[in-house]
Formats: sequence, C-alpha cells, structure tokens
Amino acid sequence: MFSAALVASLVLAVPHGWHALRANPALKASCDPVELMIVGSQRPRLGAHGWRAPGPGQVLVFVEVDHVNKPVGALRRPRHFRVPWQHLQPLEGCCGTPGSRGWITWFRERGHVLGFIVFAGPSVSAARQRATERMLDSLRLRRSGEEGA
Repeated sequence: MFSAALVASLVLAVPHGWHALRANPALKASCDPVELMIVGSQRPRLGAHGWRAPGPGQVLVFVEVDHVNKPVGALRRPRHFRVPWQHLQPLEGCCGTPGSRGWITWFRERGHVLGFIVFAGPSVSAARQRATERMLDSLRLRRSGEEGA
C-alpha cells in the first residue's frame, strides 16, 4: 500500500473554470503509480469502472507519483511539456484511469518520479491545448515549510 502524502506539497496552476481533485494523503492506495491529483476541463466523473474518459473538446489530466515501477529513461523534466495532440495513443484503463486516447510522460522532480497522463476527447481546441500545456509546465513541489509557488 502506498500513501499520497506528497500531495500536500504539490502546486499546480489549474486553468480558470477547470476542476481539480486532490488525493487524500491519509488514504492508502492499492495501485502504484499513485494518483496525486486529477484535473479536468469539465468536472471529473466516476463511472462503474473508474474515471470516465473526457467528452468531445475536453481534457482530463492525472498527476501521479511512482514508488515501485520506476520508469526507464533519462526522466529529465522538459523545459516545456508538449502534448502530441495529433498523435495520442489508445491507453488501457488501469487502477481507475479511463481507457481512452492519451499521452503519458514521466520525469524526476525533487527526488520523486512524477508523471502526467493526459486524456483528450475528440476536437480539443487549440486554446484548451495551450491551457493544458501551461498547466503541466506550472507543476512544482514545495519542500516542507517552503512558502510561495
């Protein structure tokens, strides 16, 4: 079992009108990676088998931390995140994530392996694409007692 305690120090600039759900750090997760936050351009909704895929023009983003799987590669955080909107891959649902078109990226931040899973419905506007990427770029982890973003 894994805890989402890291969520207390997660800072993310969520676009105006979007909806963010933070994980409860007291809850233990049975899956790894662990969801820290779910952000949607429309309110994230649960279905019978987990989170529902975003509708047309909508985006759903999972922010996760990996304790066990340790993705391979350089894991360098890019200066700017670029979602390949025209080349999203079909992703299988796992641990409550939807089975839908999306993109996954992993990177290191302050000693943690963090990831974004971006799900997109058909016909996401250029403005919403830019807003999503600005939000991804805004992610910061604060040390305990650190002020500001």
